[in-house]
Amino acid sequence: MRKRTIYMSVIAAFMLFAAPIFSFASEAAGSDGGRQGTTDAENDGTFGTVSAGDTVGESAPVIEVSDGTQLAEALKGAEDGTTIKLTDAVMCSGIRMESIPAITIYFDLGDHDLIIHSPGNNAIYMNYGNKMIQTGDGTGKFILSTVEKSSAVIFADGGEVDIRADLTGIKYGIAVQDGTKVSVSGSITVTEGYGIYAGKGTEVTLCGNIKAVRGVYAYEGAKVYVNGTIDAPVYIEFYDHKKGEVIELKKGEHISEADGYAVFSYSVEDKGNVMTTYVYVSADDNDDLLMYAAIAVIAAAAIGLAAYWMFIVRKR
Repeated sequence: MRKRTIYMSVIAAFMLFAAPIFSFASEAAGSDGGRQGTTDAENDGTFGTVSAGDTVGESAPVIEVSDGTQLAEALKGAEDGTTIKLTDAVMCSGIRMESIPAITIYFDLGDHDLIIHSPGNNAIYMNYGNKMIQTGDGTGKFILSTVEKSSAVIFADGGEVDIRADLTGIKYGIAVQDGTKVSVSGSITVTEGYGIYAGKGTEVTLCGNIKAVRGVYAYEGAKVYVNGTIDAPVYIEFYDHKKGEVIELKKGEHISEADGYAVFSYSVEDKGNVMTTYVYVSADDNDDLLMYAAIAVIAAAAIGLAAYWMFIVRKR
């Protein structure tokens, strides 16, 4: 009887120390789960729009550009498979890809940066399945920013973006919906809103850090991978489209770890179907939880050994 009492005391001690470490808390708030839109930018001659691309011929062209005006002209008649090659650092006010049929444009920056500062909308806007892919060797990257309070730095409604870039915005860093796939190597800084806003069926991969007010917002089967840290008062939010609620998860409140990621997830059952949304964050950004969990285990083990010594060994 005494041994059973000691055993139960050890278990209770372990739960006392460990339970707060492994608990998952959520905070619900109202949301419409809305989708972020875009507005037209001021056209200063350096805003490039791809609206009627041709299908690729036997060999797609390589177009060299050295300024924003040349870039805008190159994008106007771009065909599928065109490579835009920078021969110098280039500044422009935005790139908009909405070609029907959809095309792929490659950007070879070499060692030059493509600086896109939008005065009135998205720095990059993608639609209708178009693709923007960075290729080639070199250190060049996209430096993207917008001063429009309601616009994302990168907004995509279908299609694909794969670039090296640093993003600076006010409301959204990356905002995507409807199956879009975006991969960015670089950082995201947002002063008033969301680092990543991922909608239905999208996939976003960021190799870099997020600094924002709200780190990641995701819903309806989105998958977000952050190979870096999230510095945000609101770490991760999932939108429950069935309940119309937002569920907040704080740093360390992941359900598991896999392949170097802390895995956050939320599932919604609707009409018999279960849809799970995932956010994967570098496990290094959640080391505090692992440290506290280790402390809890050690503390519980110490209590157990002390109890064993006091009530069993000493009584012999």
